[in-house]
Amino acid sequence: MTDTSKNISRRFFSLTIFGLFCSSLLAGNVELLFAQKLPSSPNLWEGLYQPLPKITKPLEVSADYESLSEIQTRQFLADSFMASKLHRVSSRAQLNERFVQFQIKSKFGSHTPLGVRHTQNLIREIHAMHALLNMKESKSFVSAAEKAALAPFNFVKNLLEDPVDTITGIPKGVVRYMDRVGEMATGSRSEEEDAIAKELIGFSSAKRKLAFQLDIDVYSPNKALQQELNRVAWASYSGGFIIGEGLSSLTGGASNRNKESTQINEIIRDYPPEDLRSINRKRLLQMDMDEDIIKEFLRHPHYTPRQEIILVSALYSMPGTADRSVFIRESMKANNFSQAYLNQKRAQLLRQYSQDHSPINRIAVLNGRVVAQADNSRWVIPIAWDLLTWDKETAEMAKAIIQAIQESSNKEIDLMLGGKFTQRAKDGFEALGIKILPASEIYRQAE
Repeated sequence: MTDTSKNISRRFFSLTIFGLFCSSLLAGNVELLFAQKLPSSPNLWEGLYQPLPKITKPLEVSADYESLSEIQTRQFLADSFMASKLHRVSSRAQLNERFVQFQIKSKFGSHTPLGVRHTQNLIREIHAMHALLNMKESKSFVSAAEKAALAPFNFVKNLLEDPVDTITGIPKGVVRYMDRVGEMATGSRSEEEDAIAKELIGFSSAKRKLAFQLDIDVYSPNKALQQELNRVAWASYSGGFIIGEGLSSLTGGASNRNKESTQINEIIRDYPPEDLRSINRKRLLQMDMDEDIIKEFLRHPHYTPRQEIILVSALYSMPGTADRSVFIRESMKANNFSQAYLNQKRAQLLRQYSQDHSPINRIAVLNGRVVAQADNSRWVIPIAWDLLTWDKETAEMAKAIIQAIQESSNKEIDLMLGGKFTQRAKDGFEALGIKILPASEIYRQAE
């Protein structure tokens, strides 16, 4: 064979191999073509068998930010909360870290509560304080207080002026003995211990009933309110003061309780903290949580018995949800009362989503934020803010959420929002494929 013939043969062979390669590539048979000659290098194996990276445009987030220096308070408070004989809320408020900062003037001074729910509670407490002070000025209260002072055993009375505990609202000296009530109930007790236990239980019950009648949280962090509650509750328990006689001084009627909120208040009224803790412990055990986690959560310094029972009840109402312990672990990171309250509201938002949209499949943490995956294959982000606006921080949060789920097979996201949102925020999130779902009025009224 001549050199020219050899060259032609080589070219023909090369073209044939190249053609076969292209045909196999188009047919998806690269492995078959090189079945006997696969390279042994791990790097080359990765090149052949790992899926090619997706070529996507960098995530673009709208920089058309909005700035709200002032907002109308009537957008967030019903008329019954805006003004009464005892208080008046300014018509304009500031937005502070996604929460509304209100300005209130009352007979007790000026107040700047942060957050819609805290503001509603404060207004109720203003009316309750007014009623409590009127009760103390009545002849029946004076008579009951004198009778209580003559009682043969006044353990609680001697501790009423102690600083109140930040969680229970009861004087710290009383709290120390309250911890012993359970032990007293099961073991042998001296006559004095029996009297102490009876007095503690009676005083605590009287105080919870009084708070229920005043439509306030018996575990409020308002120390001035707690002192007055303690004094009147003691006169009621030990001196026979009839609470109903003083309720006529309540004015305004600032309340927006619904059935669920009323039921919560009834549970708080009827069960002491020890019983609520026992209920929570049983429910957490039924959710397959570790004893150590349960113990740490129920001893957390920033959760009131009210917040604990609401949070645990919300998780308990989602029996098919996996990894509910993740939510409890994250909740234990709260370092103040407000953060504990927000965790409670997030649990309520997840429960509402599971009831109104789709059952929650599991709870997880993405970039330090509690999220959930629902049975409808959507991610759920619970946000308990008063007002969602479109600013740089919100845009970065939205971007981080999108990037965090890039590797997930589920890409659709629902943002379950506890408050209100601007049109600009709605547009910004929807441009990224995130749907905002506002919470129902039931959620807003339930504590």
